Amino acid sequence: MESVEVVVGQYDSDKGVFRGFKACFMGEKIADFKAGDRRRFTLYKCGWNKYEGYRVHEADETNPKLPRYDLLPHEGQKVDPNDLHRVYHRLYRPSEVAEQWPVFAGEVDALQTTDIDAKPSDPAWSERRPL
Repeated sequence: MESVEVVVGQYDSDKGVFRGFKACFMGEKIADFKAGDRRRFTLYKCGWNKYEGYRVHEADETNPKLPRYDLLPHEGQKVDPNDLHRVYHRLYRPSEVAEQWPVFAGEVDALQTTDIDAKPSDPAWSERRPL
């Protein structure tokens, strides 16, 4: 794993400023998914000590004047820049990633692997024909 740095925050239209910070964490970029031209989701495998899991960074730049960047999971509706360690202490389990972002299900080993080839005990085994 390496040090990853992502922007977290959004434009505060009441005050007319962008409120955010750079979140730095140990992780490995696993996959990236673009939802249109200006929205993307990036999956990171993260962990420390024996605790491992996933984070997802969402960059929504559909309106360049009102960008929004989020790092998930986090506790609470709003991110408190003064209490970042408590806000980001949890990581997603593979099943949680697959539930919320099905496009990443194959990347986190959340799906069962099933062998679909015929076996000698299957009726189709004796019905083989040349192609």
